[in-house]
Amino acid sequence: SGIHGKYAVSSRPSFTAGPWTVYDAKSKAKHDPPAVSVFVFEKKKLNLKSSREKRMLEPAIARLKDEVSLMTKLRHPSLLEIIEPLEVSRSGTLTFVAERVTSSLVAFTDSKRMGRAKRSNADVDEIEIQKGLFMVAKGLEFLHQTANRVHLNIRPQSVLVNAKDDWKLAGLAFSISADNFATGYQIDPYDFSLPHSLQIDLNYCAPELVLKQQVDSANDIFSFGCLIASLYIGVSPIDSRQDFNEYGNIIRKNPSSLHVPSLSSFPSYLASILPQLLATKPTERITATEFINSKYFDNIVISTIRFLDSLPARTVAEKNAFFSGFANVANQFPKPVLQRKVLPAFVQEYGKEDSLDEVVFNSIILISSDMSQLSFSEQVLPTIKSLKDNPGSHKAFLTNMDVLLKQLSKKDFKETVLPLLVRSMDSTDFQVLEKAMLTVSPILPSLDFLVIKNTLFPKVSDVFTKTSSLAVKIASLNALESLLAGGLDKPTVLQSLIPLIQNLKSRDPDLITATLGLFTGMKSVLDYSALATDVIPIMYNFLVTSSLNQQQFTLFASGIRDMTETILTEKSNTLS
Repeated sequence: SGIHGKYAVSSRPSFTAGPWTVYDAKSKAKHDPPAVSVFVFEKKKLNLKSSREKRMLEPAIARLKDEVSLMTKLRHPSLLEIIEPLEVSRSGTLTFVAERVTSSLVAFTDSKRMGRAKRSNADVDEIEIQKGLFMVAKGLEFLHQTANRVHLNIRPQSVLVNAKDDWKLAGLAFSISADNFATGYQIDPYDFSLPHSLQIDLNYCAPELVLKQQVDSANDIFSFGCLIASLYIGVSPIDSRQDFNEYGNIIRKNPSSLHVPSLSSFPSYLASILPQLLATKPTERITATEFINSKYFDNIVISTIRFLDSLPARTVAEKNAFFSGFANVANQFPKPVLQRKVLPAFVQEYGKEDSLDEVVFNSIILISSDMSQLSFSEQVLPTIKSLKDNPGSHKAFLTNMDVLLKQLSKKDFKETVLPLLVRSMDSTDFQVLEKAMLTVSPILPSLDFLVIKNTLFPKVSDVFTKTSSLAVKIASLNALESLLAGGLDKPTVLQSLIPLIQNLKSRDPDLITATLGLFTGMKSVLDYSALATDVIPIMYNFLVTSSLNQQQFTLFASGIRDMTETILTEKSNTLS
């Protein structure tokens, strides 16, 4: 019953997020359920024995319940998304379901402190840190300006990383509403009998909160500065040993701004702005909004993320300019950001506006071109299957055929891509038809004989017969030549291909010249008798009834001589 009845929960925890143990899970009810995370707090695992310890735990559990309740009510892209509200068992176990998360920032700080990577994707790119800090700052801005709250628990365990590598604020157990700012907040003395994760960490607290019990949004800004520093040095710049006196001594030694070791090794813009976050006086700290608008975020990656966040409000012209120019800046993005953050947003945008489908589809393929086949199939194949029936989508689909060939299994290619290619050959758009004809040659190695003969050949023949575009007709001739080289059998050539060419009405010199390659390819399929009786007459007819220039005439006449020589040689061989 309850959450464990509705979700298939992994037996092994994925990681811990403060006091919560986090498990990977999926819904049992849905056919293709999204991945989620189940958060569990088990009181019995704390092994508290004395009545005093148990009594001290009760306020902490109440705060955890308030935390989940608050996160359920507050909705923002930078806050952890709650899927199922809190459930309390008879034994006191707390459980809730949230979006899939993979780690907390503790993994990053541990990595820095211990000098080795603890995440599967190793070191975090500086741009990923920028993106993450941008999202945390947006979350703080929302809490301070819209929700009218302070967080009071900003530290590595309170920032979670989801499956898209977005950083999400959680850990709201100590959050206070602005209505209670005037009364202040008294931090309880550190109790070493209780887990560290259930108590406020002095090393990430602002001086006015610890020493004067003053509550203000500036508290969170100082904590945020400590968090940022910990990502580069592995620990908070404050080492108070959870002792109020030691904390006071550290602040007195840093009267204006907290000293950060190795600050010169930080990114330049961050090094210049960090002292403004860590100012010991709250009035001298910048706000979350000022941090968001600082030069630290003045780069194409953060600009792109901002644009993606505002996509619903953007005009078609703005979106078109953005997607059209994306290819020029894509190489500035770390791959994890592209594939986990940008790609899903692009996939969601595809199909919303016909005029944008081509540029959006091209951007999707650009990002996914070097993904694994498995990831491509999971993240991009559904978009290909739902390809919109408009010229822009068809052109983008056909232009990227080389990527589809590489990224899809032969089964997926045959079942998904081939039908779409065939459908594109019914288009009335000449550019689509020409691109479709150009894709025939590269895909042939992936197809068997029956598909070539019974599916592709009839469609290409139909395009050749019906099109009024010279460019498409020449492209379809070249496609027929590729099909011939790709394995068309003698009966198909004699019964279908030759009559198709014989009935050609146009005598455009470029078109007639283009037939030469097709005729030459027939030498490897037909015997000398068929060449003499079925092919040579057509070639002579084309030669004398079209207005070829001297160069074209010479080339075509040379082809006839080569064909004649082949016929004479093979006939002669039968006589000896």
